[in-house]
Amino acid sequence: MNFFKKIFRFPSNEEKPGPKSLSLPEEQSDKININQSKPQEDAGKTSKEDIELKNYFEKYNEMNYDYLYRKVSANLDENINFVNEKTGESFDLILRRLTIVNKYQKINIAVFYLAGMSDNTLLYDAMTETIANNFRYHDELLKTPDEIRDYFDHVNLTIGSVKKTELFGNVFPTLLAGDAVLLIEGVTTAFLLGARGHKERAVEKPSTHATVKGANDSFNETLLTNITLIRRRVRTPNLWVKNFVLGEKSNTNIAVMYIKGVASEAVIAEVEKRIRECRLPNILDTSYLATVLKEKQNSIFPTVYETERPDIAAANLFEGRVIILVDGTPFAAIVPTQLVQSVQSVEDYYHKASIGTFFRLLRFGALMIAIYFPALYICVVHFHSELLPLSLFFNIIGQRLEVPFPSFLEILLMLIGFDLLREAGTRMPAPLGSALSFLGAIIIGESAVSAGLFSSIIVIVVTITGICTLALPGYSLNMTITVLRYLMMFAAALLGFYGVVLFTIVLLIHLTSLRSFGVSYLAPISPFSRTSIVDTMFRLPLKYIFHRKKNISETLPN
Repeated sequence: MNFFKKIFRFPSNEEKPGPKSLSLPEEQSDKININQSKPQEDAGKTSKEDIELKNYFEKYNEMNYDYLYRKVSANLDENINFVNEKTGESFDLILRRLTIVNKYQKINIAVFYLAGMSDNTLLYDAMTETIANNFRYHDELLKTPDEIRDYFDHVNLTIGSVKKTELFGNVFPTLLAGDAVLLIEGVTTAFLLGARGHKERAVEKPSTHATVKGANDSFNETLLTNITLIRRRVRTPNLWVKNFVLGEKSNTNIAVMYIKGVASEAVIAEVEKRIRECRLPNILDTSYLATVLKEKQNSIFPTVYETERPDIAAANLFEGRVIILVDGTPFAAIVPTQLVQSVQSVEDYYHKASIGTFFRLLRFGALMIAIYFPALYICVVHFHSELLPLSLFFNIIGQRLEVPFPSFLEILLMLIGFDLLREAGTRMPAPLGSALSFLGAIIIGESAVSAGLFSSIIVIVVTITGICTLALPGYSLNMTITVLRYLMMFAAALLGFYGVVLFTIVLLIHLTSLRSFGVSYLAPISPFSRTSIVDTMFRLPLKYIFHRKKNISETLPN
């Protein structure tokens, strides 16, 4: 048992604390806690990786201290020069200087925005012209900088979203996200104007979670669009959305969504805690954040479920789970996650309960075949041929007389070829990819059998295994199954059925040790829950499903 504990002893997020992100959420005040950027020290021994990360963040803070904590000056030219200096006078950074005048006074202002990321029509027509016209008809003299600031804040600026800040540490993330920045002569406050208008990909059909029946929309790379797709399905004021900005360099917007009163407060607090303690310098995809949310980093099992379908995300919200959206990626992360989620399909709930149950059980069988079928073939042919009917045994032996490879190497090469074809078909353009997969499976397989390199039975085994793998809706689980299949084959080649049984025991020990935000990864199978397993292995009628009153953390055992 000590051997297994040593094997499955993986460091958790709590064991490796790091610096919190310096980037500020939109709702955060202008005060920045300098200690927020300092990594917390472990009570135990600090690893080499933690030391390197600590040095990196200290160097980063030292390099960027001048703008992270620099206050907006009352001198307009000084502010303009500082923005141009920090951005390298980039050609896509547009500066528009205006002098607005009325019968009492004139005020110099400057507007910064990025070409291609801001709405030019909004900036030119609705904002700059409106600012000038509103001030022209203002019939009071603004004597102090505070009066000028309050006038712009409460009277002049009529654009939808207006926020104030006194720190350039808040100016640059907003400017680089596509909003505009208004600077005023004599005022030490910068106004952040919502003017994002960059081009985005249209809402298209799902590609990785395709279904015949059901919704045909999917997430795209724009965070607000993805939030809208979920809100269309969850029209309740209890759907709360919290914003975070992560990544010391990327300043990526993160949205955490949950239904208040349905999701577990402990899960919500833990998700927010891990996100705040994220120490990654760049967040470019949901998978980056998944590494922070995972409790056992070295496990090959996906303990954070990812989907591109808004209907799946909405259904998980109703079950009490938490959704994490990342700006710039068309996938949503869902926690807590169980293994059975990757076998279930959203289409199960679009058919009758009996039909959904049949296909769900079919996929559970496909999961077992995808992992064990090649290994069982090796066991039967090499170690336990007495289990085969005599006619089938002689048929297999007859096919293998001219094959130059042993059974293990033969099926290994065939599976590697199949996985390479699948990868090539995935990476290539859609028309070429489908043609490559079809022609590769037929032409290469037939040619290899005709040349005597492989036997016909191997082609059948690999084909059945591949079909069962592709029948599972979860793409992340498909990659895990591929790795497990090879490991199971090596165990079978070494010890036969004993190797398969031993590897299965080790696998089950690892699976039972996995947790996803306090919920067992194998739940409700282990620990067993009679009430929850009914809608896991089977598809209950909707009237029974909707009677669920508890959230997922209370329903599933820990």
